[in-house]
Amino acid sequence: SQDTSGNVARLDSIELVPHLYEWRFDLDTGTTKERQLDDLATEFPRINDTIQGKKARFSYNPRIAKDAALKFDGLVKYDLLTGAKTVWAPPPHWFVGEPSFAPAPAATSEDHGWLVTFGTSRTEDVSVCFVLDARDMTEVARVSLPHRIPLGFHSYFCPDA
Repeated sequence: SQDTSGNVARLDSIELVPHLYEWRFDLDTGTTKERQLDDLATEFPRINDTIQGKKARFSYNPRIAKDAALKFDGLVKYDLLTGAKTVWAPPPHWFVGEPSFAPAPAATSEDHGWLVTFGTSRTEDVSVCFVLDARDMTEVARVSLPHRIPLGFHSYFCPDA
């Protein structure tokens, strides 16, 4: 299709190269400062939902795979205070979804809890639930699921209580 200026709009492809940015708004002056925090392509940043609306130190982002379709081939933990990042990747040929943060019952820090995400194999018709310790991004559990789960995002952890 063409717009009124004669430019061609392509709907059959999209270049997706999102990066983590920070915007600081000065409410007194009305000015905004913007800066890119990383060159790694990530999307859908998540935080510990118990601190929504407050300043967060940690962000957990799915890493975008170098693939023709939107897939995530790992998770990145950003320390927004120090600038450090920790990357976790599933086994080769696996993709994961957007993680949910499950806080530890007696959490002692903002990142004291677990990241929970579904993983799907590219080569087999299977899925698992990966559980990572959010403090150091190590895998602490891998639960086989009875059915394949399609890749997806936008999730929320709900405790049973």
